[in-house]
Amino acid sequence: MAEKTKLENLEEAMFELLDTVQSQATKLGELEKKIEMLEKTGGKAPSKGKFGGKRERTAVLDTQTDSVYPSKASCGRALCAEVGEEPTNNFAYYKLVAKFPDRFLDLAEDDARAQDAWKKADKELEDQVAAANAALEKEQAESADSDEKTDPGKDEKTDPGKAEKSKDKKK
Repeated sequence: MAEKTKLENLEEAMFELLDTVQSQATKLGELEKKIEMLEKTGGKAPSKGKFGGKRERTAVLDTQTDSVYPSKASCGRALCAEVGEEPTNNFAYYKLVAKFPDRFLDLAEDDARAQDAWKKADKELEDQVAAANAALEKEQAESADSDEKTDPGKDEKTDPGKAEKSKDKKK
């Protein structure tokens, strides 16, 4: 009988050891996944955003007009008059959904209509940035021209920039 209890104790110890090895293997697999992820992100853990979730783009389909908006905010800005909101209110979309619950559908990221809406929005943004840069350059050029015209009395002695230019011309 004493041998049987020793055998039972040995069997119990082996099962405990098996459980320990399996749990350590699971932990090792999780650590390997974390290491792989850290290697992909350059040692930085991925940011989950301010409220713990991933920030996602959500294109919206207006089923009444078949228009696709690149985001909920842009949909709200475009249709804000229907709920009496200002275009500056980025949350007008939610009032629209409350007033017209069956009118709007969120599109998946792989939906072709969503992709087209995002490309169009990106192009519009690029055009706006280019126009703003052109206006800024024009304003700077006009400002430089007006500065030269308003100070014609400066000579080389009082204007160091002119003195340098005239030295360069002499060389």
